[in-house]
Amino acid sequence: MDVTSVQHVVRELYAVSTITVKQLEGYADSNYYISAQPNQYSCTEFVLKIIHMENESVKCQYHAIGCSLQHLHKQGVQVSKLIPTVDGEMLGSYDFNDNACACGVMLLTYIQGQTLCEVVVTQLHMNDIAQQSGKAIAQIDEALSTLHLSDELQLKGEWNLLNLDFVKSCSHYMRCNKTKDLCHRVFNLFEDKVVKNLNKLQTGLIHGDANDANLILKQQPGCGRWIIEGIIDFGDMAHSFYLFEIAILVAYFMMKAFKDGLDADIVADHVLKGFKSVLRLNPFEHEVLYVTVAEVAAHSLCKTAADAQKSPDNYDYIIQDYDAFEKLLSHICDTNITNRM
Repeated sequence: MDVTSVQHVVRELYAVSTITVKQLEGYADSNYYISAQPNQYSCTEFVLKIIHMENESVKCQYHAIGCSLQHLHKQGVQVSKLIPTVDGEMLGSYDFNDNACACGVMLLTYIQGQTLCEVVVTQLHMNDIAQQSGKAIAQIDEALSTLHLSDELQLKGEWNLLNLDFVKSCSHYMRCNKTKDLCHRVFNLFEDKVVKNLNKLQTGLIHGDANDANLILKQQPGCGRWIIEGIIDFGDMAHSFYLFEIAILVAYFMMKAFKDGLDADIVADHVLKGFKSVLRLNPFEHEVLYVTVAEVAAHSLCKTAADAQKSPDNYDYIIQDYDAFEKLLSHICDTNITNRM
């Protein structure tokens, strides 16, 4: 979509006049940074999400996400504020010329700062960020536990950890047979230890995509401490398992630690400490945590290999974390994932 179209959408649906528009990197939906003139929202920086409405369920999903963001913002949780359209709708609709059908449109306030994936910090600072992040994600899940939605946010999609048939089919795109074999070992172990015992897991609404690109940080002047400014991208929010939430967060922090040459196990301990200060894991969840972390790593490797082959123009962006996840998977398997906790 061109800049003129974005400016027109923001003006027509939200009565906001733009100054600058910049497309942001993303995996699925199209996202645009908007710098705007002073307006009735007391905010001059926004993110416009263009959502491809393949079917009615996608519309229902984003309506539920809008309700969740409004709920979290009222609870004082550090998330973007949803801006309603001039007609009071959470999710706008706009018919772009290059789309066969109307797209969904969502305008959110922009959280200033840097994503975790953009910064390189010391071990001490990373431990602190990890503990803050664990606590922040758990606070989101705790706040969402008081929100009662219909079944609009069911666990689904290609990043769903339970979608094992799909991710196994992606593994044939992998070039390293050793890594491919490790992934299949993890999938089988995850199926045996976790999938067969889902009734032992705590459930609730979760963010579902707590990765290093969705954690916004800001450095305090003087002391240099990095503070969590907010959590973004609720597109994978679902009724799911708290185990999956913490496993995703641990996996991405460990991956980031490997990428930056830090002690990944110490970082993981701090993520857990922060999370468990708000939400407790039961004994079974402790037992299978690192099996699930390994599943996150294996899932990411297989999905990334497939996406990179299918989208060569976006190759560098897609595979940026591949080597670090490969190190993470080998590390967890080498330290005997069934006995880590």
